[in-house]
Amino acid sequence: RAARGEARALVGLALARVRGEGGAADPFEAVALLRAAAAAGDLDALTNLAILLAAGHGAPADLGEAALLLRRAEQAGHVGARSALETLLRAAPELAALRARWP
Repeated sequence: RAARGEARALVGLALARVRGEGGAADPFEAVALLRAAAAAGDLDALTNLAILLAAGHGAPADLGEAALLLRRAEQAGHVGARSALETLLRAAPELAALRARWP
């Protein structure tokens, strides 16, 4: 439970960094914070990290990793991940081969 609370705090801090709340926006720090929270299993972190990676915001754009993160979040029950994943797959037809390998 404590780890989950820490992950939630990391997500909140990451989103504040993206928006520049409390100082200059720092998308690179936001990506690092979201990676840490995602590693702890936070589904919002997975989804937000995927969105940043798809946009190349705070890290080089990586549509494949973004799709995989959204798929993990979707399979774990994140409500918004499915919609975000479908949007990504429609926008990036080159990911069709990746989708074809999903169970």
